Amino acid sequence: MKYCKSVLKNVFGYKNFKSKIQEKAVIAICTGVRYVFISMPPGFGRSLCYQLPVFFRKGIGIVFSPKLSFIKKEVEFLRSKHINVGLLSKNTKISERDNVLNDLTSEYPKIILLYVTLEMSTMTYFKELLVLLKKRNLLSHIVFNETHCLSEWGYDYKPGYKNINTFNKVLEHVPKIAVTTTVTNKVMIDICKFLTSEYVKIFKLPVQKINVYFDVWFIDILYDPIDHLKKFITTVLSLFDLSNKTHKGFGIIYCREVSTVELLQNKLKDLGVSTLVYHHSKQIIN
Repeated sequence: MKYCKSVLKNVFGYKNFKSKIQEKAVIAICTGVRYVFISMPPGFGRSLCYQLPVFFRKGIGIVFSPKLSFIKKEVEFLRSKHINVGLLSKNTKISERDNVLNDLTSEYPKIILLYVTLEMSTMTYFKELLVLLKKRNLLSHIVFNETHCLSEWGYDYKPGYKNINTFNKVLEHVPKIAVTTTVTNKVMIDICKFLTSEYVKIFKLPVQKINVYFDVWFIDILYDPIDHLKKFITTVLSLFDLSNKTHKGFGIIYCREVSTVELLQNKLKDLGVSTLVYHHSKQIIN
């Protein structure tokens, strides 16, 4: 545990874990729990749960993710921390791919974490690489990121995730970790079944207990819907202090139409609520 905190600070630059759930998930993976499910809202350190343990486990960790943009962001971050990571996708240049493969098939691989996109599961050479790493006892664990994408009950469903199920047979007994944002119980059950038929250790941080508040009203029964919204923002989210107008926080308002977004912005601004507008044109309007 002491060494774990040392790596957290000296390698990643964090003084403490963001939550007890995050800390317990890291320790469970470090100590060899075979099947782990992690569900946390964005910004609460899901990625660290499988990144930090590579310093405690022998071999290479493999991270599957359906989003190349996410992979590139994580790889850039880890390399900025001087952590040796690799990336493989259908867009990877041949020279870069060969460098990764040469390293991982060498006697002493330097890469400790390899990020791959879903289509890699259909590539023969990649399957052979995983089998080889397993035979050499150099396959630390497999991470399935954004696993809500594998459930038809979730959003952003991607059939390609189902193809990876073959790894559960080929790479039996290799520790596996499923990571996602907050999900429903149906989605969670799907994900755990995807991992294994055995016991899965679950680490779940409910969004309701963190930073989300909601109130349901029918707009037709409100005398002044905009004023009602302002009071909600002021009271619940503590957007500003009415006495000195010092900003304390922020909130997000979703609207179905651009015209409604811009109307709300003007109305709230008239009531003293500072706002920014963002929509499909990808412009931020003050």
